Amino acid sequence: MKNVLYKNPVISAIFINILSLIIYISLVKDRIFIFVLFLSLIGVINRQIILNGLCVNREKKIFIYSSFFLMLTIGFTYNVYVNSI
Repeated sequence: MKNVLYKNPVISAIFINILSLIIYISLVKDRIFIFVLFLSLIGVINRQIILNGLCVNREKKIFIYSSFFLMLTIGFTYNVYVNSI
């Protein structure tokens, strides 16, 4: 499993972020907010992918960071939208 994560770091980080966003949105619809605690764990996983990934240059790091922060922004915006209705 680690070999797949670190061999294609950008694809694996984006996949983890998209999967996390889908889970977060589905839990917000059910009004379960415990997933917010696991967002820091997803950040740690992304950081480990950056540190241990093969051929991770500056552009790939920026792409992984931006996908993580985009996931956070979309999730929190959706949370505010659903709870304001």
